[in-house]
Amino acid sequence: MTRGKAFRLLAAPLALGAALALSACTVQPLYGDRADGATLRLALAAINVAPVTDRTDQIIRNELMFQLTGGANPDPVPTYELSIAARTDNDGLNVTAPGNERTSIVALATTYTLVVIATGEVVAGGTVRTETRFTRSNQGFADLRAREGAVERAAVEAAELIALRLRAALATYIPAATLPVATAPAAATQ
Repeated sequence: MTRGKAFRLLAAPLALGAALALSACTVQPLYGDRADGATLRLALAAINVAPVTDRTDQIIRNELMFQLTGGANPDPVPTYELSIAARTDNDGLNVTAPGNERTSIVALATTYTLVVIATGEVVAGGTVRTETRFTRSNQGFADLRAREGAVERAAVEAAELIALRLRAALATYIPAATLPVATAPAAATQ
C-alpha cells in the first residue's frame, strides 16, 4: 500500500473523530453580548469591589472598577462582592551586570475572591502574580519613585489579569436564564 492511499484511509476517520470531539465545545464571547441576548457587561457592572486601605490595593481597586464598568457607573444594586488583597515583595531581587545599571524586580501577589452577595457562594477566586523591573539609583528619592512606579505597573497588570479571569468565570458560571438581558431601544413609530 502506498503512502498516499494509507493517508486517505486514515484521514476520513480522523476528520470524523475531530469533528465529533469539537462539536461538544462551546465558545462564548468574553467582551460582547451572547447569542441568546444576555450581556456580560451588565453582570460585570454588578460587581462591587470592596473598599481597601493599602495604596497598592487602591491602585488595583481603581483599575478593576474601570475594567469592569468600562468607565460607566456601576450597578447601584450589586449582585457580587469582590475582595482583593495584594502583597508586595519589599526586598526585590537585585541584578547587577558588568557595565549595566543595577535593576531590581518587584513581585506582587494579589489574592481575589468573588462571591454572590445574596448567597455567599464563591464564584471565582485565586492569586495573580505579577513582576516588574526598575532601575536602582544612588539617589534616595529617585530610587523610591522608581520602585513606586514599578509597584504601580505591577498593580495595573494584576487588575487586568483579575478582570480577565472574572470575565471568564462569569461567562461560564451564570446560566443564560439568570443573566441580565440587554433591551433594545423601541423603534420609532411614524
